[in-house]
Formats: sequence, C-alpha cells, structure tokens
Amino acid sequence: HGRWAMLGCAGAWGAEVGTGINWFQAGAVCTPEDCTGIVFPGQVIPLAPEGSGFPQFYNVLAGTVILMGLSEAYRTGLTAPAFPELEVGDLHPGGEHFDPLNLAESPSFDFDRMKIAELKHARLAMLSWLGYMSQAVATNCDNPF
Repeated sequence: HGRWAMLGCAGAWGAEVGTGINWFQAGAVCTPEDCTGIVFPGQVIPLAPEGSGFPQFYNVLAGTVILMGLSEAYRTGLTAPAFPELEVGDLHPGGEHFDPLNLAESPSFDFDRMKIAELKHARLAMLSWLGYMSQAVATNCDNPF
C-alpha cells in the first residue's frame, strides 16, 4: 500500500501542477464523451485533435482493466511468473528483488537503512494521502471517494 501511496501522491501533485486541474476534479474534464480537455503547459501537440473523440475513454478503461488484471493475476499466481527466479509472494519490501539496480553492492550503501527508509516514506505517503482527501473535502468536493 505504501508504494501505491507514494505513486499516488506524486501523480496527483504532478497532474495538478502540470494541468492546473485538481486531482479530484479531473474526472469532470475527461468524460466518456470527450477526453481531450486536459492540456499540459507547453504542449505542442494536443493529446488528440479536437472533436476526434480520442483518446477514447473506453479504450483507456479497457487497457487499464487488462493491464491491472494481468498484473494481479501474476501477483496472485494465476499466471506463470515472467522471470523464472520470481515466486508468488516475492514482491514485498526487503525481498530478494528489493534492489534491482544492485546499488547495495556499493560499500558506502547501507542496505538495511534503505529498507527502513522506504517503509518510513511509505507510511508518510499513506498519511499524506489522507491530507489529499481532506483537501478534497475541505474545498467543497461532494464525495472524494
């Protein structure tokens, strides 16, 4: 949950800063009828030509469902692991694949301290997301859930 919270906080902040649209109001701009309303500053080419209907909401939804479904099937063991050295349930912090870039091999790198730091940052990010939700409620959002 902590890694998702870290990604969620960074994504919500980046999207709000980049587009000027609050994260909890982005769904009102990208609707099934027209998802071309989000414009990033400095964007030379729009996401899609105006009136084209692209990116199509249902294509994005289908892609998300398929990709998340495959990742959950892999995580729970419904599909075979992509890499032979991985096992079902080997996706937790501190596991064998915690350090994919082999940074821990450096003599100045304290691997145990980095494991603890990730857990601390994850807990702070989960608490931070509570702040994001509080912001949504405090700024007259009817239902942020």
